[in-house]
Amino acid sequence: GKSTERPIIQTDQLQNNLDGLKRDIQQVFENHKRYFWRSDAGDLSEVKVVNNEDWYTDLNIIDFLSSVGRHFRMGAMMSRHSVKTRLNSSDGISLTEFTYQTFQA
Repeated sequence: GKSTERPIIQTDQLQNNLDGLKRDIQQVFENHKRYFWRSDAGDLSEVKVVNNEDWYTDLNIIDFLSSVGRHFRMGAMMSRHSVKTRLNSSDGISLTEFTYQTFQA
């Protein structure tokens, strides 16, 4: 887990990161198709990589907490080693960092 607050990155760097992740994921699936997929198994569907922002953009925090947040248990989130470590550090953990796990899930 992270031991410090994630830095805010510029939009162009974020886009570069997203493009790189998309390329990497697509390459994994291409390699699977090339090296492991049997031709007698039929066509392998193309992978569609989507950005979390695609479904979070129109969701405000109240809607997110009431629809998504209800599926997360505080005990499980608090028991994560990375959270415990941050809570016990002098810097602590911000709400942004704590809720990051819900956005990634």
